[in-house]
Amino acid sequence: MKDKILGISKYWMYGLMIVCVIGIIIGSVYDYQISEALAVKTDIGKWFASYGLHLANMMPAAGGACVYVGLKAKGEKYKTAAIGMLLIGYFLSVLTSNNAGSVNFRALFGYTAGESSPLLSLAALAFWLVFHAWLPFLLTKVLDDRDPDKLIRVGLVLMFLYYLVFTLKEWLKNAGSRPRYKYLLKQDDPHAEYRNWWEFIPYLAGNNDDYMSWPSGHTATAAVLLELSMISDVCKNRSEKRNLFFFLLAVVYAAVFSYNRIHMTNHFLSDVCFGILITAGLETLIDVFIMRPLEKETDQITE
Repeated sequence: MKDKILGISKYWMYGLMIVCVIGIIIGSVYDYQISEALAVKTDIGKWFASYGLHLANMMPAAGGACVYVGLKAKGEKYKTAAIGMLLIGYFLSVLTSNNAGSVNFRALFGYTAGESSPLLSLAALAFWLVFHAWLPFLLTKVLDDRDPDKLIRVGLVLMFLYYLVFTLKEWLKNAGSRPRYKYLLKQDDPHAEYRNWWEFIPYLAGNNDDYMSWPSGHTATAAVLLELSMISDVCKNRSEKRNLFFFLLAVVYAAVFSYNRIHMTNHFLSDVCFGILITAGLETLIDVFIMRPLEKETDQITE
């Protein structure tokens, strides 16, 4: 286990973090020039930014399913707690998708805040109730319940890491208060107000989104899907190749999101690299300093 992180060789995770560090170094010198070359708003880019993150929003629901199967495997007396955790994870995913960046989505159902009937907003909520139901349902069928304690640990990480990432990136955005590239384009001399990521002016941003460039919250959230390899590792007929496939799939997903955030004038290269690095770093720390010691303790009790 000490050679693995999220069910794959630790070198894959370390390699990803090294690539992010290289991107940060390059961005520290050429952030502005890279954005000048790549930043062009498009409709497909806007669509992807609006709806692509809802896949990552499914992780709490997946976590609830893991805890459910783990508790259920421990005996009948845990049945009520198992159902409760399944529902908590599911509704965390539903509420996150329904609240975070879903203004445009509710508009598809004809809802305009303050003008339309509140019942129209329930149509969007109903969609998310259905959208987030299939994954926990599937996982309850394919998860391996031979190690219920591991399932519970994995599930708790899946349920709460998302919100840890959210809290940390929101604090960092205010601590750095870096102007976005799209904000700079509104100025008479865009380069005059450009700031490198390390030139902090803490809490200048306040609630002003124009000053929340660093780090990229979208890419930090997208990188939560790296946990797909962790889910694969607790499914039946587990396979290291399958775990790696899901990890690399999540890396590609995060990379596409990173490009999209630069392309849509919202972030610089160093912003998106920091976003992935933050999430990958948190996942690594949790795996090494929490998951691994707990697994050793469980093994000792079993022996």
